[in-house]
Amino acid sequence: MNASRKHIHLLVWALFFLLMNRPLTVKSSPDTIYPLHLVGDSIQFAGYQWYVKDSHEKRTGPGTNLFSSNQENVWVDSTGRLHLRITQRNDNWYCPEIQLMKSLGYGKYSFTMEALPQELDKDVVIGLFLYDHADSLHHHNEVDVEISHWGKAENQNSQFVMQPFEDKAHRFNSNLTGRNEFSFEVYKNKIHFEAKELTDSVPTKKSKPIDNHTFRLKHPFHPVAEKVCLNVWLFKAIEPASLKSFEVIFSGFNFTPFNISPPKNPDNKKSAAERIKDLIRK
Repeated sequence: MNASRKHIHLLVWALFFLLMNRPLTVKSSPDTIYPLHLVGDSIQFAGYQWYVKDSHEKRTGPGTNLFSSNQENVWVDSTGRLHLRITQRNDNWYCPEIQLMKSLGYGKYSFTMEALPQELDKDVVIGLFLYDHADSLHHHNEVDVEISHWGKAENQNSQFVMQPFEDKAHRFNSNLTGRNEFSFEVYKNKIHFEAKELTDSVPTKKSKPIDNHTFRLKHPFHPVAEKVCLNVWLFKAIEPASLKSFEVIFSGFNFTPFNISPPKNPDNKKSAAERIKDLIRK
């Protein structure tokens, strides 16, 4: 009788645990992609396949923007350069975003951005980042390089960020009239960011440093399904301050893997169902 009561007690707690953790039952995998309603076309850039985000005339994040897979917003030119452009159609402004089709894990992620064809609009954000759409528990494993004035032209134009903020965003100024290389190195216990101004043409890539910063992580970074994303979007606005199209050109993306083993079966990476099974076994 005591054993039966104990078993019932465990089942009650397991049910409570499940109800309290329902959002965690969606488990990330290396094949996790955008929510299906946001998948548009696909493109090839820098030797990789990428999904193109399309919100199908519905506003969505980041911000409250319309995202489009139209070739006016996202395209790769004959030289292999990626163009991301905010454009106006039918009285609405549409933003671009792409996501790598596969997760790459620990390593160095490098992005080459060409000189901006226009001044940086105060309400525009350029994002180069890692993101896992399914893993809300771990803040989506988000690692960001963001280029923006965040609505105030006097603000510095670049920042390195870890989500959630391990520290405050590390802010600095980049020379956006020239070519730049932004990178982050993902390790188990730290993320190292670097920005360089490229002073010579490919392939030599002579450069001078702009800034760098290292975030020491309170919890190990566990790569599962985070993917590289590139986007250009409007911050707290539905149109650019200039009321003109805004374009960003990337001439390269490169990934160098690190030989690092991820943490083995960390409890905080288990789904709610897996943790219930563990509870019952005890």
